Amino acid sequence: MNFKNNISFGVFKDDIFDYQYDDKNDLKFVVFSDLHYGYKNYNIFNCVKGIEKLERIFKDNKDMEFMLNLGDFADNCVDGVKLLDELENVVKENGYYLYDGTINNTLKPMYSVPGNHEIAYIKKELVKKYFPLNKNNHSIYSFSIKNIFFLAYDAIFSIYDNLDEPSSIISTLNYTIPDDVLDEINDEIKNNIKSEKTIICFSHIPLKVIDKIKRDKLLEILSKYDRDIIIFEGHAHMENYTEYISDKNKIIRVFTLPAVTDYDTYKYYQVFTKDGKIYRINTIKEDL
Repeated sequence: MNFKNNISFGVFKDDIFDYQYDDKNDLKFVVFSDLHYGYKNYNIFNCVKGIEKLERIFKDNKDMEFMLNLGDFADNCVDGVKLLDELENVVKENGYYLYDGTINNTLKPMYSVPGNHEIAYIKKELVKKYFPLNKNNHSIYSFSIKNIFFLAYDAIFSIYDNLDEPSSIISTLNYTIPDDVLDEINDEIKNNIKSEKTIICFSHIPLKVIDKIKRDKLLEILSKYDRDIIIFEGHAHMENYTEYISDKNKIIRVFTLPAVTDYDTYKYYQVFTKDGKIYRINTIKEDL
């Protein structure tokens, strides 16, 4: 009997040499969250070294096919999109582009969602150059690569008024997903999913801080599909793994990522797939 280690946290990336990468069917990509690039440090946030940390992630992962950026890429955008423009330049200098819904045949994509720190000072519609937004200016979009369906979903709405206006987001610690936005998420999957074996979702706001009624509705939408379901989420600045199990024993696996920005380290995940399934996830933590 053979066993494989699907999730390998910490320093033991034990089966790395057993992974025979097939560029026609398999994927290698990076997931990171909460870079918080800015001009001022506070608490444990080392914002001013955000560019240096991002460049190290690029340097250490030249063979990856793309990146998922889970938001709070820039810190407080009090000067509008200035920080995002600076980040976009660094992304391009390292052979990537901020995916905006179009295909670039010369650069690798960085698929992104906004975080609360981007939109606490500017409206979501002003960041659509950097993060794909749908017709309602919600960060909901999907794409398929090598038998995997990727879904970005939006949960940056204040639980107190259901709004995503800057004045609402800057003052809230708890979030929700309004019913009309849940409908948009449901339609995005229903209208685009085909025969993919796995659904990989990514969002900034973790499920744990979303209103339970709306969180359960989101999980119900996802659990309708006979696929492996994985969620990557950020915001919390801590590493966590949770399994949600439906009454029909459908398992949804949720990975909360640590923040890149904290202290003088940079942290991210490397994800490896094989034949449309997650093969292994490595957590990486390095000192600058």
